[in-house]
Amino acid sequence: MTGPILTGLLFSITVFLLSFYRPGSCRIFVGVFFLFSGAAVNFAIIVIRPYFIYQYGMTARLEFYRAFTERIIGINPILFGVLLILFELSVGAMILGKNRWVKAGLFLASLFMILLIPLQDYRFAWALSVPSLLYLTTRNYGKSVYEMAREKREALRAGQV
Repeated sequence: MTGPILTGLLFSITVFLLSFYRPGSCRIFVGVFFLFSGAAVNFAIIVIRPYFIYQYGMTARLEFYRAFTERIIGINPILFGVLLILFELSVGAMILGKNRWVKAGLFLASLFMILLIPLQDYRFAWALSVPSLLYLTTRNYGKSVYEMAREKREALRAGQV
């Protein structure tokens, strides 16, 4: 149990510090985190242990979550896992996008973190990042991370020629 708590605290501390000192880097960190979580972590879980999400949900502290798990996720845990992966990939892509998409992605990431708290006690450590994520929604994001990288690459290319 200590491992997930420390990992969540490390994530939340990193998000907190980056959000105030390097908000652009924080945005990239959180966006890549969601992409990685969906594409690698949850995909691997679905492949290796297809019923893990169902088993995990059945250990939730709140009856509502256990009932949801049994009645909804239990119908097709693999489909729910795929939908979870698509959600995380979408949130990551939104955060790395621009304008309102970034703010919507940060809001959805915050909501997701809050909704996971009743599943296990250690989830609270991850949810400590929510105020920092919501703080990031106050900033403007006129360029996507892709556009910023392209401009940087072009500037480097122009400087080398």
